[in-house]
Amino acid sequence: MDVREVALKAQYYALSHGILVQETLMTEAENSSQPRPSFPRFALFPSPLPRHELAFLKSIQPQISELYDNVSRDHDFLKTALKRVAETDEFTRRLVDVLETVDREGVSNETSFSLLRSDYMLESRPEAWNSLTKMKQTEVNTIAASNGCLSERFPELHRYTVSLRDGIREDNYEKELPTPPNGRGIAEGLAAAWKQYGSNSAVIVMLVGNRELNVYDTYQLGAELWLNHGVKMVRVVFDDVILGGSREAKLREDKALVIDGQEVAVTYFRTGYTPEHYPSEKHWDVRSLFERSRSIQCPSVALHLTGTKKVQQELGKPGVLEKFLRSADAVERVRATFLNMYSLDQTPKGDEAAAKGIAEPMNYVLKPQREGGGMSVFVSLCVGCGGVILLVRIKYVF
Repeated sequence: MDVREVALKAQYYALSHGILVQETLMTEAENSSQPRPSFPRFALFPSPLPRHELAFLKSIQPQISELYDNVSRDHDFLKTALKRVAETDEFTRRLVDVLETVDREGVSNETSFSLLRSDYMLESRPEAWNSLTKMKQTEVNTIAASNGCLSERFPELHRYTVSLRDGIREDNYEKELPTPPNGRGIAEGLAAAWKQYGSNSAVIVMLVGNRELNVYDTYQLGAELWLNHGVKMVRVVFDDVILGGSREAKLREDKALVIDGQEVAVTYFRTGYTPEHYPSEKHWDVRSLFERSRSIQCPSVALHLTGTKKVQQELGKPGVLEKFLRSADAVERVRATFLNMYSLDQTPKGDEAAAKGIAEPMNYVLKPQREGGGMSVFVSLCVGCGGVILLVRIKYVF
């Protein structure tokens, strides 16, 4: 079948099977009253991956989770690692300020819940694609990792497009393109956190931005929680919950978080990861309020900070992983996925890294201390920028 016909059929498949985003950016009120579904951008066919590398990555994810949980509990390590970054990057400094407030007052709930997405890219050589191809970690997303529910639907879509392209339907496609239980797994985790909180009348709050494209994934997750776990999830716009807003958040004397008269067991952030999400001081006050409450944070501000590129760089230094992983085998396996990363702060080592980038700009990428994507710089270089990291550029040949 002609690829253009496959593409058209794939678009209709996406629209009729819940692979959806809003057609245009709309406010939460508009989303609730006049949804305008469209399909997201997606690859028409699945990407080939070496089977042994995919199996290896799946096998180390429990160690990745253990690593980032342990790092998030070492506040001294985090504050030391981010000290120079906080001097030049206002957003990181404000997050560290929230962490220090919690340290001064004492943590109200030792339980935190993480939804991590560890991102990888293929590094390969043309002479032996399969045997010399390695998956290298580009980052770990510790806040607002999304599309769990949508991603469950893509294997079936790709089984459909591959069969259309090849003109046959093979049962082997089911084996080669297994369906990951991403959305179900996220719902199970959130439900477990809700249960750990210990109040059947409490709710999960999903904190969202006021103008979102990716709303269907969040509604699918809410339906999964209610239908299969009996847990109510409430969508709350960050702008509405600021102190004095239409859905004001408050702390009871026992540090319980209350929004609209409902006790909040889990605060699940799907916003709050860029400076633009905090347009006023009141937004920072609310982030601090959440962190000081008994509500289980997803993520805690400490776990949020572990996702910075500076912490990722620190974890790549000799002897650091050994502090946070108990097994020497786990250290070796996790470290095998790391890329060389260099700080560009104004130190002799930072100057040396900047010189490398200037001499060979095509071999490096600038990564900011942000999540959300789309902010990397691939050719130019900013010398003396404490808020960015120099990352070895991955070369992919296929």
